[in-house]
Order: sequence, then C-alpha cells, then structure tokens
Amino acid sequence: KHEDIDAAIRLTGKRIVILLDDLDRLTGKEIMEVLRIIRNTANFSNVFFIAGLDQNYIVSTLKNTKDFANEEEYLRKIFQLTITLPATKKKFMIPEIEKFLLTDDLNSTEIRQLKKVIKALTWDDSDYANTMYPAVMQEGIFEYFTDNIRDPRRFTNSFKIVFGIVKNEVELLDLFVLELIKNKHIEVYNMIRSKELLDVNSSKAGQYIIHEKNLEELSKLHGEKVFKQIKEGLQFLTIALGKNQRRFSSVGNFYLYFSYQLFD
Repeated sequence: KHEDIDAAIRLTGKRIVILLDDLDRLTGKEIMEVLRIIRNTANFSNVFFIAGLDQNYIVSTLKNTKDFANEEEYLRKIFQLTITLPATKKKFMIPEIEKFLLTDDLNSTEIRQLKKVIKALTWDDSDYANTMYPAVMQEGIFEYFTDNIRDPRRFTNSFKIVFGIVKNEVELLDLFVLELIKNKHIEVYNMIRSKELLDVNSSKAGQYIIHEKNLEELSKLHGEKVFKQIKEGLQFLTIALGKNQRRFSSVGNFYLYFSYQLFD
C-alpha cells in the first residue's frame, strides 16, 4: 500500500507540504506517534513536513518516555532543516497588553490607574540612564513574566475579572504582579496563597518576607529561568516602597488578595 501511494503521488508531479503546529502540546507518547508517522508511515516522495515546536520541550518530554538513547539525534534524523525563530522583543508586548487591558468598558479613572501601573512595571525606554547600558537586559517585571505573544491575552482574561472586584481594595501594583505569577505559574501562585513561600518578618512585625528555603526548593523543580521569574515576583511583592497601605507585604492585607469573593 505504501508503494502504491508513493507511486500515485509521484505521478501527480505535485509537491505536498504538510504543516504540523503545536507538537509541544502533546504528551510523550503522542509526540512519538507523530514522529513515527513522519519518518515511516507517511514518508512518501514529494511530501514535506513543516513542524512548529518548542524543541526543548520535545526533547525533555521524549526523555521522560525513556524510549530513546539520544533524543536530539533522533530529531535530527527526522528533520533535515531547523529554522530558529528570533526572540520577540519584549517592548512589543506593551502595546499588546494595553490593547487587551485598556478597553471601553473601563472608565477614565481606571484607565489612568492601569496606565500608571503598566508604566511602573515595564522598561522605561525614555529614561536616558537606561540607554547608556545597551548590554543590560531591557526588561521590567512585566516583560520578565512575558515570554510570547499569547501571554498578554491570557493575563488580561484573568486580571480583568479580579480587577473588577478588588480595584478599590488593594495595591494595584501588587495585584498586577500576583496575576502575572498566576498566569505563568499557577502552582507557585497557590504556594503563595497557602503561605508556603512567605515568612513573617521577625524584626518588623506585620510584614511578609520570602521563605528562602522553600523558594530554593523551587529551583530544583522548575529550573533556573522559572526560579528567577518567581524570585523577581516575590521580591517585588515583599517590598513596601512606593505602595499604598493596602500593599501585599502587610500581613493584615493578605485576605484582600486571595479572599476577594467575600466582597460579593
């Protein structure tokens, strides 16, 4: 049957291009099935496969199946050409977040408040001091938690629900950062909610600090990049400078951020 199909395709004289997207949303066994189809079952003349994927995810997922001696080499045998997409400049994420967040359902005061928060949490291109160090990573905390173009939309979907309930009850800077963490690492958000990543400051009663030991454990589970994201977010949440009295770092305000259903 394979030979008959192959001969029929060659007789058409046409090139067939098959696009495969989101392979990195599959399980290890599902990825193996797709790769075997590409390499064996559907390996016909004049048929080309273009696969969009996160190679690091594919390799790590295949490693978990323990079916390959060398996952990277296996992929090289299947794909003859690899094109690596350039990294997205983080500054292009700012118009995206503003487009999804600053919508017509908000009043002028709310839009002004959110613009102020976005400005405070993003890299300031207009600051002359920042332009003097071009080699420094140009990221504010918002860019730090934004990896791709889907992140602003996902973040906004979650943030606007919470914002509509607690906008007058909390420090918006802290609410924004908490939602950034929830958007990227829901399990870490839940650890903050259960206070596993927080300690009470013994030298300054009523203030939260980071639970360093539990935070270090996260680096073993999530890797260095995710660990740095989480630490950056927690450090921001536990500082008081430039925030109002409803800031997250004050122990008495904790319920405002996690029990907001009580307001309805």
